[in-house]
Amino acid sequence: MLDVSPTIAFPEPGRASDRADAQVDRLVACIELAFADPALSAEKARRLAALAEKAAWLIRRRRERAERRAMIAELDKRSAEIGRLRRMLEQGRSDVERSLAAAGAGLWECRLQDERLDWSAGVYDMFGLPKGARMRRGDMLDSYAPGSLATLDQVRDEALRRGGNFRLDAEIETPRGEKRWIRVSAVVERSAGAPIRLYGLKQDVTDERGVLEDAWRLSEVDALTGLSNRRRFEAELQRLSGTSGAALLLLDLDGFKQVNDSLGHLTGDDCLKEAAQRLTAACRGAALVARLGGDEFAALFAPGLSRDELERRGQDAADALRFPVRRADFQLELGASVGLALSGPAGARDWIARADLALYAAKSAGRGAFRSFEPSMSRSRCPAGAETTVVLPETRLAG
Repeated sequence: MLDVSPTIAFPEPGRASDRADAQVDRLVACIELAFADPALSAEKARRLAALAEKAAWLIRRRRERAERRAMIAELDKRSAEIGRLRRMLEQGRSDVERSLAAAGAGLWECRLQDERLDWSAGVYDMFGLPKGARMRRGDMLDSYAPGSLATLDQVRDEALRRGGNFRLDAEIETPRGEKRWIRVSAVVERSAGAPIRLYGLKQDVTDERGVLEDAWRLSEVDALTGLSNRRRFEAELQRLSGTSGAALLLLDLDGFKQVNDSLGHLTGDDCLKEAAQRLTAACRGAALVARLGGDEFAALFAPGLSRDELERRGQDAADALRFPVRRADFQLELGASVGLALSGPAGARDWIARADLALYAAKSAGRGAFRSFEPSMSRSRCPAGAETTVVLPETRLAG
């Protein structure tokens, strides 16, 4: 017969150990043997019930411990996975920021509630500021050139009011005085229809702007003199030809061929540079001063000056381009013939033809002369060898 003793030791509630698990197993075995005893008395049944209750409690505790251990193991596993994902995210963000910084770019955002700025490292580098500095939008506005700031405010306000994104190029200056161009790309984030955040990309495009400016200079600026070239002149001529009161001056240097032949092309280039400077000073208020090629120059005036004032500009140009060229004991005199014509309803080709006739008349009058177009002028009265080649594309007005 099984002796169920009340002195059996049980683990205290709340204790969790391997020994407690072994005791639970022994209790269960004892209870099973007790129920198999045919002479089970009431007292022993009472004690057996107490043992069964204690065993049930211990079994529950063991199950709870097992579940807790499984839960802790699962949490540890998930925590490790979260840590791994966080490290991957941080590494990915770091890689993105380094890649953007290498490309002269960075991420930015502005919380509209307090205008707090959050920049990646590349943007701090762009503005020449220490990384991690806490800033608000108002702290950075002085970095923008006035014209760029006005444009930025305009497109920003429009995007916030109407929605959508925007992009623009802006000029900034760092605390060390370095001027840069940046491209600002922005997205407007909204909540319940109201803007709450601006975010996007900023990129240093200073080199790109320099390339574009170089390309512009090559396409529209004469490399030797720095004046506008023929292409730019033709575009401006077409633009002004539809107006009334605009004026065109055509100029040829007198004696330039002799300078080139006698003193060399380097001296000739120096003469062209000085002629360009003198012509620019004489044609004050001109919309454009251009070198058309060789020793041919032109100046365009937008409407606004009277005929008398325009003729004074023409005479001033002829006077300004009369100067000596000296090399050692050798000296030559340069001059310029100047012709003037006002714009008219017939268009650019007619306009340049009339200026050409005025220039022929000046050449006919002798070195350093100025003439304004008159209807009585005709090509047949031009002197031999006085032809010019100042023409629009596919048009030659030489006689």
